[in-house]
Amino acid sequence: MKWFGRKAGGRAARPVLARGFGVAFGSGAWPRSYEARVREAYELNPIAQRAVRLVAESVGAAPVACSEPEVARLVAAASGGQGLVETLASHLLLHGNSYVQILMRPSTSLGTSEVVAELFALRPDRVTVEADARGWPGAYLYQVGEVAQRIEAREIIHGRAFHPSDDHYGLGCLGAAAGAVAIHNAATQWNKALLDNAARPSGALVYEPGDGAALSAEQFERLRGRRGTGWAAGAHATGERFALIEEEALTVYDPPLSAVGATVRLMASGIGDAAPVEVSAAAIGAALRPPAPVHLTARRRDDGRFDLAWVRSSRAGWTWLDGVDAPVAEAREAYRLTIEPDSGPGRVHDLTEAGFLYDPADDAGAASVSFTVVQAGNWSLSRPAALTLSL
Repeated sequence: MKWFGRKAGGRAARPVLARGFGVAFGSGAWPRSYEARVREAYELNPIAQRAVRLVAESVGAAPVACSEPEVARLVAAASGGQGLVETLASHLLLHGNSYVQILMRPSTSLGTSEVVAELFALRPDRVTVEADARGWPGAYLYQVGEVAQRIEAREIIHGRAFHPSDDHYGLGCLGAAAGAVAIHNAATQWNKALLDNAARPSGALVYEPGDGAALSAEQFERLRGRRGTGWAAGAHATGERFALIEEEALTVYDPPLSAVGATVRLMASGIGDAAPVEVSAAAIGAALRPPAPVHLTARRRDDGRFDLAWVRSSRAGWTWLDGVDAPVAEAREAYRLTIEPDSGPGRVHDLTEAGFLYDPADDAGAASVSFTVVQAGNWSLSRPAALTLSL
């Protein structure tokens, strides 16, 4: 058969290609987006980053033979401050695609209107193939934020790694490596947490005084009420069921102040869901309340009066950095003290410091007096700290 000597029976038509809809990145519980996988593998995992850099730097350092000096100059030039060949090799390894835009400039020579001025490597995650009616690339869309630029196909050199099930996009290494990278990163974080926690399991409290003594009631209450949860400690019982929630599995929704007191509808859609899953929750504004004051005490003076004192809690002071006092974390320090004797009228005092001098003579005839203290925050009052005093 004479391939080059036979009569042409007309120009052969290109086969029809399937339209491309994006790059496949696998499935499962690993990060799905390209940006997330680049962050997990290349930015946070030293092994994966080193593997990519070894290959890309070797390719970038390899000699390139060109028939024309001008072509060699273009290939050896930097693209956006980075080596062109090394950048393209990294894109091929990570994304599976590399795109080079051919930038032209007016020519100063006769007979040529334009010449190639630069070869610029485009970020592959920003490029989308715009296919024609038969599925072949007719143009490329390069999108940065809300701005999309259409580039003719003749102005783009598209390199792609082999992809057995896609006609337009190559297959990078991130999808196949996502599971191994996630496991390696999780193990690193786990080991780091063990070192930070002196090799104790997460959540475990180890108390070793040396003489076999147990925690005092006050010490136990301090530990049990960390992060402002002391008010809920008494509602739990031994053997009660509980849930462990991974921080990575949560999506935080911060409603506006105007939503407090209303019902918020939240909807979530997963891949393949015909309809979103909906749940309703009341926006009670609990996060706007400062933590309740703690360690409300009354100490009798020699003259019969009592010094009421309490310790401020703070959303900004969980770690107790200075070992002296927790920061206010509100616009100002303010408390509301309510005094209710078992006989006679009660009264309220607005205070600007954590203390009050109580005189039992103000409640003559009362056998006991109840005190409650709340902290006034920027938006709401805290839960109360309570104390009953027998006179």
